[in-house]
Amino acid sequence: MPSELSENALNRREVKHGMNKDGLLLITLAVIFSTLLSACAVQDGQISDEPSVQEVEQEAEEALEAVEDYALEQKEAFEAQVEAKLDEFEAQIASLRTETEGTEGEADSDLNEEITALEEKVDTIRGDLDEFKSASAEAWEDLEGGINAALEELEAAYDQAVSRFGEG
Repeated sequence: MPSELSENALNRREVKHGMNKDGLLLITLAVIFSTLLSACAVQDGQISDEPSVQEVEQEAEEALEAVEDYALEQKEAFEAQVEAKLDEFEAQIASLRTETEGTEGEADSDLNEEITALEEKVDTIRGDLDEFKSASAEAWEDLEGGINAALEELEAAYDQAVSRFGEG
């Protein structure tokens, strides 16, 4: 179980840093820079500082499209990572529930309540993920932070339940 927990921590860091804002900024700057360079066309052996309006519009449109494509790729990667993480938690919670079946007493009742709470947290995060999937580009960064925080809370609650089960 300890190797699973350390693997969970690594996966959580991957999910948490799903959108690389520095990468998005670098791509945007590179496209803008290349637009400016290509706009200075050589005509009749002389450098023209004034690109045509059409050229600038085309390059800007291509830059915007590249940024949007990159953002969409990052969003989809984050969605896939969260889905995988939730699937993993569901399997671990089901395993924990199976291990606790047949035990009796107040500790068992408390542990069953914790397991039910974990299942509810997973369902809540899935609902948040559904909202994330339909969110606009402007809103999804805020939702991403909330989902990461909820995953961290879920992992802490799971770790607590596992440690309590080990004590009982």
